[in-house]
Amino acid sequence: MKGVQPSRLRVLNDAPVKSGGKFVLYWMVASRRTRFNFGLEHAIDRARELNKPLVVLEALRIDYPWASERFHRFVIEGMADNAERFRS
Repeated sequence: MKGVQPSRLRVLNDAPVKSGGKFVLYWMVASRRTRFNFGLEHAIDRARELNKPLVVLEALRIDYPWASERFHRFVIEGMADNAERFRS
């Protein structure tokens, strides 16, 4: 692993990496940004290591206690910004 310091990584299981898959999935949840994001950097490193495309998923639920149109607009605008950054 090139970019991410080992102290930033935590192994959650002993399962081997499924190198036969079609892509590497990065589920963007808490750190919804393209820069200064150690999880995203690690996913990029893994995708390069496995020679697979990286798929970034930014999910948004509508049925949680703090859901509001204002907050969802903010999140969706951030998703659009992230998509543009990924394209460039």
